[in-house]
Amino acid sequence: MRTCGLGLALILAACLAVVPAMAADVHNITLSPVGDSEVSGRATTIVAEIGGSHPYHMVEVNVRMDQMPPADMVYEGWLVDSDTKYKYSLGAFNGQALNFRGHFVHFESGVPYETLAVSTEPIHDANPMPMTVVAQGNLPGSRLSASDFPTQAVLPEDETFQRQVAMERFGLNDEQVIDLRMRAFGYGQISVIANAASRCNRPPSEVARMLEQGQSWSEIAQACNITVAQLLEPIPLAAVAGFRAELRAGIPAPGMVAPPMFYQRMPNRMPVITQRNWEQMRKRGYSWKDVAIAANIAAQTGEDVEKLLRMTRIQGQTWRQIAIRRGLNVEAMMDVSGWPFSRNGKEAVPVERPTVVPPPAPPTAPPPTY
Repeated sequence: MRTCGLGLALILAACLAVVPAMAADVHNITLSPVGDSEVSGRATTIVAEIGGSHPYHMVEVNVRMDQMPPADMVYEGWLVDSDTKYKYSLGAFNGQALNFRGHFVHFESGVPYETLAVSTEPIHDANPMPMTVVAQGNLPGSRLSASDFPTQAVLPEDETFQRQVAMERFGLNDEQVIDLRMRAFGYGQISVIANAASRCNRPPSEVARMLEQGQSWSEIAQACNITVAQLLEPIPLAAVAGFRAELRAGIPAPGMVAPPMFYQRMPNRMPVITQRNWEQMRKRGYSWKDVAIAANIAAQTGEDVEKLLRMTRIQGQTWRQIAIRRGLNVEAMMDVSGWPFSRNGKEAVPVERPTVVPPPAPPTAPPPTY
């Protein structure tokens, strides 16, 4: 019962992030070289207008550069106000890719930002301003239609994997997932919408529209004639094709297991960190222990692992401070024994199940001699 209660509480917390999107615009942006940098790329922005008493815009920015940054450097993304020269950091890239989601009070057609820029920075950069801008493009960019979204948009590297999870976890089809993404819902939000739709026996698009119209989860539950707890109770997990074996603490693998596609899962069943994520963070200079601690915290809070790592690298916070501020057990978060990341440059060896040799049978008495 404690486990169920915790899972429900975390699902309820995740629901707070599902906000009513009134309208969404999706645009592609070409990032052209600045000066003689010869660095180029492209980006996609998904901008949703959020209504209510305090309206704002939910913005997703995905960027992919055509080449890796120089050695000992990283790319960093920026939104730039050309009039005031104000620059808003979108964070450091994972190699050639950047995935950002955030809230802005104003973002209509790029206002107050007119430019998306990419700079190169030292790996351990503490300077809050861009060092060298190597590529940039104008906002909002060219409009992207739903039919072109899956093939032409710049999306997170694990987008296909997350789409597969959403489709097979909740029985959605590809068009339904794309529709929700085009309406600026992230995959954590899509999971909650699809779960509620299953409980209400309604199409996910209808639940999404109820949110877009400003209805609360309480009002949606009332319309479904069920309680909020019933509405948000996770439906039984369906098998997802293509998952590879997970390595978990205390559970020996049956023989030598291939490296897993992902490590552990959050309560909403999304992966905490994928194998590709880990490889990218290792190349960026993060230690296996820092990644493991960040993944421990992410598994409890649903936060992005990379965002937690940046808190230590850029903001100078300690893991103890980060854990305490989230009400987490520090010792539990620092326990990295369950993560099969490489240690000191050597790949972790999967656990091999010991071979159990049955004891010899007791000797039988010789037949009596008559």
